[in-house]
Amino acid sequence: MKTERFFAAVQWSALAASPDNLKVELQRGWRPWRGRSSRFGVLAPSCTDDEAKPKGELQRRRLAKCGWSSRFSVSLVIMLMSGTASSRNGLSAAEPSVTALGLVPLPTQVELKAGNWTLTRTTRLVARGVAANEAEKLAEALSVPLGWRMSVVRSKPRKGDLEMTLITPDARLGAEGYRLSVTPDRVTIRAATAAGLFYAGLTLRQLLPPSAFSTFTVTAVSVAVPEPFPGKVRRSPPQPVSWTVPCVEIMDSPRFGWRGLLVDPARHFLPFEFLKRMVDLMALHKLNTLQIHLTDDRAGA
Repeated sequence: MKTERFFAAVQWSALAASPDNLKVELQRGWRPWRGRSSRFGVLAPSCTDDEAKPKGELQRRRLAKCGWSSRFSVSLVIMLMSGTASSRNGLSAAEPSVTALGLVPLPTQVELKAGNWTLTRTTRLVARGVAANEAEKLAEALSVPLGWRMSVVRSKPRKGDLEMTLITPDARLGAEGYRLSVTPDRVTIRAATAAGLFYAGLTLRQLLPPSAFSTFTVTAVSVAVPEPFPGKVRRSPPQPVSWTVPCVEIMDSPRFGWRGLLVDPARHFLPFEFLKRMVDLMALHKLNTLQIHLTDDRAGA
């Protein structure tokens, strides 16, 4: 059997959410092929290389590999790391306006509103008590890309401020849940614990432009514009960055209490700086447990 190489493009509308909109498109030269799912998550090609018969979308929960026929063979492995996996309340990942927010994992409930809130140099973080500690963490995380540090105050919030508040325990939120409300005038974060406030801050950072995760100060950004030729892109002229957040109402709580990641320095040396970076990335995706495999069998003997 002749085996040919294909380019595979995988699109997932929202990681850790409902994977009913997973699409796989294979391309050989200029001719696309779209796969279809089979019973056990194995994809069979919808046409041979002599035919181009696009089929429907993939609607399987798990994707193991894709396809074979008398004309070609392609294997595809997808690895997904999800955090809270909180897609349990009726929120469909098929809504383009919701998935366009780029939240990973997708919160339990998301309701989009009209308008935007803009973070400026006059924006303050309003918090008291334990909430003030989490506000300091958020201010520190944003200080590098912004080029300035937001002040943390304990006064009444005013227009344009960001307020973080601890509330009485709520059964719907649990120990790590939160409510995030963004209006044109203010951002309000409420949670029953410091962990909830911390996770809400991570969600807010994801709602900001991608430059919010930069390791250096960002004053202007340029966008990669696809060229008509495959694999070619060009950069648009730099534009001043605008730290805007779409108005939204979010309620989120984790589906699983244990959301872990295993690293294995017993077999493969991992520098300490790498582990610290790994913890940051885990927190960003709302994973809460790091398991470290330090020794194996009689390693100390």
